[in-house]
Amino acid sequence: MKSKTTDHRADFHRWLLENSERNPGADKTLREILDNVQPASDDALIAAEAYDDFRREVEKTERRPSVRRIAGWVQRIAAILAVPLAAALTYALLADRQPEWKEVYTMTGETRTVVLPDSSVLKLAPQSKLVYPESFGRGERHVFLTGEVYADIAHDRKCPFRISSGDMEVKVLGTRFNINAYIENTECEVALVEGSVQVQAKGRDGAVTLSPGEIAIYDRQTGQLARKTFIPEYYMSVEEQNGCQFVNMRFTDIAASLERRFGVKIFIADDRIAQQRFYASFINGEGVDEILAILNMEARFRISRSGNTILIE
Repeated sequence: MKSKTTDHRADFHRWLLENSERNPGADKTLREILDNVQPASDDALIAAEAYDDFRREVEKTERRPSVRRIAGWVQRIAAILAVPLAAALTYALLADRQPEWKEVYTMTGETRTVVLPDSSVLKLAPQSKLVYPESFGRGERHVFLTGEVYADIAHDRKCPFRISSGDMEVKVLGTRFNINAYIENTECEVALVEGSVQVQAKGRDGAVTLSPGEIAIYDRQTGQLARKTFIPEYYMSVEEQNGCQFVNMRFTDIAASLERRFGVKIFIADDRIAQQRFYASFINGEGVDEILAILNMEARFRISRSGNTILIE
């Protein structure tokens, strides 16, 4: 005759198989606990008190998504396991839950430097948002970006770093690079200054590996992913001087960058002008009027300004 313990293990292993896709990573942790915790003893009162303590902990921290998932696991586990084992499982899962996430914003004309838990340094450009955990778990360091950031990532071969930003994913071990992925831009770009990164564009098979001095540019209008080159040392000079650099960038995206940087509003009256591309760098503290004048050295358009409103015709 099969023992009650054997029945519990069979039922529980079946539950793991059914739920492993919905709860990735849970099966390994729970199997290890199952192998080291004995089924319920006759001391049910102590077990019940431990379980009640856990439930109170869940109620206090119910706002955390990870804890809500754990509470759901408890309800299913408790149906097939004795109370002491369920309590042991849930306490262990709470100890391994995901940390709180932090958000950092920058306003128009503002930059901000963020030091991550692994000592990586990220400099946010104006009108950008960074979401990152209060501590990194095992296996991967993962953050989320809207906007633009210059990143100096701490090297850790065992724990790759990943930035998710709309249409692009950037994976790296340790390096310096810039990612520009504002939602309103027609293109996203990753410029590698030092090290090595992999860039995955939304809807495209396979990742592109960059070498220092290369920029990956994903065109949201055409779905194409192109490579351009630059001089890494000069790019560092632009960054150190808080300047700006445009590498084969559409004028409409340059205008949006200048709006975020200088707090102006730029209207482009002709789409042919908006689609023109420019290579340019500015490191001497130029203002918006100087930058536009330099971009218009060939007199391709007319610039008029009234207060903080600029019209390009």
